[in-house]
Amino acid sequence: LTLSPVNGEADQIFTNTLAPLTPGLTYYYRLYSTNADGVSVVEGSFVRNDYSPVLTLGPATLTAAGAQVTGTVNPQGLATTARFEYGTTTNLEGRVTRLARKVNVAGTARPDWMVAIELADIMGHDLGVGSVSDVHADLISSVAEFASATRAALSARPDGVLLNHSSKVAPARVAPPVADKPGFGYRLVVGRKLYDNGRNVAESPSLAPLAPGAALHMHPLDLERLGASSGSTVKVSGDRTSIIMEVEADEQVQRGTVWAAWAQSGANIGELIDATKWVNDVKVETL
Repeated sequence: LTLSPVNGEADQIFTNTLAPLTPGLTYYYRLYSTNADGVSVVEGSFVRNDYSPVLTLGPATLTAAGAQVTGTVNPQGLATTARFEYGTTTNLEGRVTRLARKVNVAGTARPDWMVAIELADIMGHDLGVGSVSDVHADLISSVAEFASATRAALSARPDGVLLNHSSKVAPARVAPPVADKPGFGYRLVVGRKLYDNGRNVAESPSLAPLAPGAALHMHPLDLERLGASSGSTVKVSGDRTSIIMEVEADEQVQRGTVWAAWAQSGANIGELIDATKWVNDVKVETL
């Protein structure tokens, strides 16, 4: 910035507009002034406030033709646009319910269906839809399971519409085999921990110590029958190999099973897993 010349012995006001600014960031600035006797510098800082629009939703009024929704928008002194968006969501039960956006995102973020349309257009393909209503209509007409999830049905049922599950493929009900080798009496169960030796955790100095490391979890009664104590080392054997790892008493583990976390430092529990089998049974021995 170029300083304007000022004169006289009284305080002179000097201003300059700093832009653009990002909401939430702390900015530091300095004011320099020079004359024949030297240079003076004063420093300051400020935080750019967030002036995102403030939204509130009013009640929705249902009619035979659809629903009338209301809301208020406080633009906070900035040029602002507003619109309503709506759609549906399907949960794990297979229940379709209406979905409305609650937060106005910043920048150029858009719904995924808009992104898909633009990507298809760039690749020279017309998806044949121009709104979320078109997407929904195409879904219920082309996927038999969604045929009952019409907009009229969703408007009439606030709790959603349960999908019609296809009966073409019957779910397989096969009981896992029991252990067929003497001594291989523990069913191996493998899970995940929030913190493991994945790259994001392992390369973060603050997160890496949170990974617990490899350990075999057994019910305390099974551990007592084995003749081992929590914290001791045991040999765990599968069909192809054996590993040595620490064992811990864990009342949450079902008797007759052992549990270990995947992707932990130390013994690799993956060496005992045979992906061609329904289940994997292991033998646990004291050392």
